Amino acid sequence: MKKKLKNAGTKGLINMKLKFACFIVLTLAFTSLCYSQTNTPQLSGNDLFMTNRCANCHTIGRGTFVGPDLLGVHKKYSKDEIINWMVNSQDIYKQKNKMPINEGFPPMPPMNVIPEEAELIYGYLKDFKIPADRLQKGIIKGVVSNETLKDNISEIEVKLTSFLGDIPRDEFTAKTDSSGKYIFKDLSWERSYVLSLVFKGVEYATGKLVFFPEESTKTLDLPVFDTSTDDSLIMLDSSHTIIQIEGGRAAVAELSVFKNGSNSVYIGSNDIDDEKRETLRFNIPKNADSIQFHHGLTDETAIIKEGELTSTLSVQPGISRVVFSYEIPVNRKTEIHKKLNYLTNSQLVLISDNGYKTSVKGLEGGESIEMNNQNFFKWNGEDLNKGHDVQITISKPLFGDNFTKWLILLGVIIVIAASVGYSVVFKSKNEYSPLSSKEKRDHLIKEIAELDDRFEAGDVEEEEYKKLREVKKNKLIELSD
Repeated sequence: MKKKLKNAGTKGLINMKLKFACFIVLTLAFTSLCYSQTNTPQLSGNDLFMTNRCANCHTIGRGTFVGPDLLGVHKKYSKDEIINWMVNSQDIYKQKNKMPINEGFPPMPPMNVIPEEAELIYGYLKDFKIPADRLQKGIIKGVVSNETLKDNISEIEVKLTSFLGDIPRDEFTAKTDSSGKYIFKDLSWERSYVLSLVFKGVEYATGKLVFFPEESTKTLDLPVFDTSTDDSLIMLDSSHTIIQIEGGRAAVAELSVFKNGSNSVYIGSNDIDDEKRETLRFNIPKNADSIQFHHGLTDETAIIKEGELTSTLSVQPGISRVVFSYEIPVNRKTEIHKKLNYLTNSQLVLISDNGYKTSVKGLEGGESIEMNNQNFFKWNGEDLNKGHDVQITISKPLFGDNFTKWLILLGVIIVIAASVGYSVVFKSKNEYSPLSSKEKRDHLIKEIAELDDRFEAGDVEEEEYKKLREVKKNKLIELSD
């Protein structure tokens, strides 16, 4: 069954600006994956065409997709031009002083393919031959199975949505047969597709699927699970907190990797409203602002309360990643309190070394490390229990706050006063005019008022403020006697 979707219009490009801290988090998240592949055999041009996401926008001999058909592209452009498109497309746009638009779609984004891989992809495009058994239309098929009960599911509706770029075009629906099998036929090559279904109130959806150049049939099984309200088998496999300090503000990025060790989907136990339940919880400062969701959360699936961020998304068995960031102002003394809501295998905190005094209670470390040509202080902990407290403290640098500047200025004044005092000892006593008691009292009252103002502004810590005020107050009492 096919359903035509209403024209959603051309969507603007979403330019999500990840904070530098978030970039570091993502780098950490994928470092292990990249490292594990360093000794793998070199991929072929065919493989690289897929892994570099070329097939997400281009077909070879199947017509225009998001980008042009690449069949015979070596006859239209030189080898160097084709390779440069892959290595640095923005350089070509700069040379031509324009950014061409393909039927309303954005120009080719920077793919940053390394030259050696671009050379192999070029060879693949140049030598490509259309397979004799390649079909005229595509097929997507598979089986829907309940992985909790290890049984295939019949008579469940599967939905297939086609996209042109980011614009949904058509909807198709099909029901599984008695063996749990579904199939969609006669699919266009110049589209990407998303499969989705609802089982026991939980929605499942794939990422965007495209047909590869030599592929006519795509087989994709769809596992679903029974539901559970027990979170005892959900743990934090790893948690990274990256803090970048600059200009009196701290950008904080959080990467959490959860592991659901059960064979059921966790749907939460605390009802937020009739349609939503609380699933995953995160601590954030009460004064956090500029909150952005980068992976695993959206504005629609997250609920922000004072000091807490809550996800309403169900948690499937296996690994789930959540990445978000926020900003906070950095005062004379800024604290971030993290109380671990889950049993945590590994907790890492990195704070940029910008001259600020930093400390972390509840974790070990504090040593300086270099990452991406910048120094960070590092703390970490392993096998941490639920409820474990992590207290992050950031204090302004010595020459970066008003109170310290005032103390330095006071020191200079004392030195000058001492010099003046040294010179006047040689003067006759009748030339020396000490301040009257009234002038001294007025001066002390003014100093106390200024001290009160600095304390209210947060430039003086409470303990130091009380000591200074007590000294000045006692002097004032002495002068009043």
